[in-house]
Amino acid sequence: MGGGSAVEQSQCYEFRPGAASAPLISGYRRREPETTVLHEVMREHLETFLAHIREDGRGLPRHVENELRKYIACGQLSEGFVRVVCHTCKDEMLVALSCKGRAFCPSCCTRRMHDTAALLVDRILPIAGHRQWVLSYPRKLRFLFARNSGAAGESARIFIREVFRWQRKQARRKGLKKPQCGAVSFTQRFGSRVNLNLHHHAILPEGVFVEAEGAVRFEKLERPERSDLERILERIVDKTLKMAKRRGLLEDEQPSDALAGLQLEAVQSGLPLPVWPTPPRGLSAFLLGFSLEAGAHVHENDRAALEHLCRYGLRPPLALSRLSRTSDGRVLLHLKRPMHDGTREVAFTPLQLIRRLAALVPPARWNQTRYFGQFAGRAKLRRKVLPGSPPSTPKKSKGAEPAEPRTPYRLPWAQLLARTFAIDVLLCPCGGLRKIIAFIPEPRIAQETLRRLGLPSAAAPLSPACWPSQDEFELPREFDGTDPPFHEEVPEAS
Repeated sequence: MGGGSAVEQSQCYEFRPGAASAPLISGYRRREPETTVLHEVMREHLETFLAHIREDGRGLPRHVENELRKYIACGQLSEGFVRVVCHTCKDEMLVALSCKGRAFCPSCCTRRMHDTAALLVDRILPIAGHRQWVLSYPRKLRFLFARNSGAAGESARIFIREVFRWQRKQARRKGLKKPQCGAVSFTQRFGSRVNLNLHHHAILPEGVFVEAEGAVRFEKLERPERSDLERILERIVDKTLKMAKRRGLLEDEQPSDALAGLQLEAVQSGLPLPVWPTPPRGLSAFLLGFSLEAGAHVHENDRAALEHLCRYGLRPPLALSRLSRTSDGRVLLHLKRPMHDGTREVAFTPLQLIRRLAALVPPARWNQTRYFGQFAGRAKLRRKVLPGSPPSTPKKSKGAEPAEPRTPYRLPWAQLLARTFAIDVLLCPCGGLRKIIAFIPEPRIAQETLRRLGLPSAAAPLSPACWPSQDEFELPREFDGTDPPFHEEVPEAS
């Protein structure tokens, strides 16, 4: 490959010399992510947003700005690509590399969602019935935990420990000795309106594990009652408030950095909280702004429903299919379910949407998925509990049969793309299999290769910064289908 340093070229791969820049078949058309609504909004208004944030000299943390900028490069061939070819019919295609964003990128977050959900169902969660538990916090704690990853992690541990405590108590009533529990938790930072709403989803087996004579058996427990949830929630509220006070989070002094301003704005979702009936519907409990729900349950033989439940806890903040533009340039977010007052859509100006997305960017090295009890990495019974955990491998002796190859720990990248975009890049329409003949991760070499192929080699241009109008700073408005179509969103105190 012509040009480029030795380091750059060492990261690239070609099945044979010139494979990356060989002429493509006629009629080739690449995927165009820059035509989506979110990509257009980010290209047109990101520089304006960043310039406005920097105006008072504060600016955003580097990891937040990098997350926003990486999304614009996601799916762009000019930033790197893989070339695959079918040796049966010679059909070829270029597959752009992703940004690997962790906050809001719909394609990257969806790929991660499918990957983790498949891992949980195949290797972690045992063959048993499972129940989803969801814990939400008052708005002030949502803001504080979103800024403090240590406090958010400890709040998840408090939540899971109290559910474990209830399960062990139920098991002892049945005469079971030394019951062991397991759980997987997902921490989401968003609500349905792209508002900042940190809360925890947890999936627990409907029972406990008991070890006897070197073997582990699963003992099923009864479903929880609302009174059980109320007692669990009382202990969670007491311990969570004590933890927040111990960490000094409940002091009146509020941080004044630019990201804190965006997060305070995003945590004020605008619509008043619904008036819950007495008693509340479903298997749920409410206390001092906290809520605990445990109504979702899947049968032990329904692994597809279990994977769907895992994907729900790992889903991205928004989907491209639910975004559209209005004639005046606003962005409409179509809600999956109507709100309690009939609201079906939320209207944002472009800058409002970017402000919301910036507020959702997690801290660096922040873990969304956590494992507890016997699902944790160093748990004593982990290998005996997990369905996909292989037995310890004995030392190989001469003449012994070779061990069966282990299944991959993660899904192959082509399977992830197939689950995300419903396109299998390694399966040709003719029925043959495509093979990777070139891997170009360096943007400069990728752009040079694209010029040789006669394809656009430059990324979609960014609009320069300009001073936004006052309308850009209005609060988002909800649309319920009535006339007039929008009503103003009213912020609430934490």
